[in-house]
Amino acid sequence: MTKNRNTWREHCEQKLIPIISKNTQDYIQKLLRTHKPKQCLEIGSAEGYSTARIGHTIQERKGKLISTEVCYPAYLKAIHNIHSYPNITLYPRDIRTISTQRYIHHKVDFVFIDGNKSQYGEYIEKVEPLLSSNCIILLDDVIKFHNKLSSLYEYLQQKQIIYTIEQLDSDDGVMIIHKK
Repeated sequence: MTKNRNTWREHCEQKLIPIISKNTQDYIQKLLRTHKPKQCLEIGSAEGYSTARIGHTIQERKGKLISTEVCYPAYLKAIHNIHSYPNITLYPRDIRTISTQRYIHHKVDFVFIDGNKSQYGEYIEKVEPLLSSNCIILLDDVIKFHNKLSSLYEYLQQKQIIYTIEQLDSDDGVMIIHKK
């Protein structure tokens, strides 16, 4: 599936495989080119579409991506789809239940979260010790699935974390958190 991005996107759309929207994809790539992270983390790779897009964008400056996926069949498809990216490491793990120090050995400059929406707050809490001093966290689907994000908003309020929301599609968008 990795041979042609458009073919891969069309395949995913036809099979109703959840992937990032085209506008979200463009936004991530622009953000990565501007921010220039070296160490990236993705939570929720599904079949690897966003993983490959992130990996490709950061590869030109020797950036690395660690990604996690809890659904084992999706993980296996993602491994197949990203096999040509030596800068990506994918684990079949739930980031909430692993010892992150065992899998992630560097502070991360960019985090993309697109896993189980009701667990977004737990994801941020788990990765907080891993964040570099200039990290950007990007969370997908925060408008469309606002009703599933109560743990996220509770965590943000409790920690007094400032965020912005960018509406990228008519019904959806992303949340951006700049850790400074």
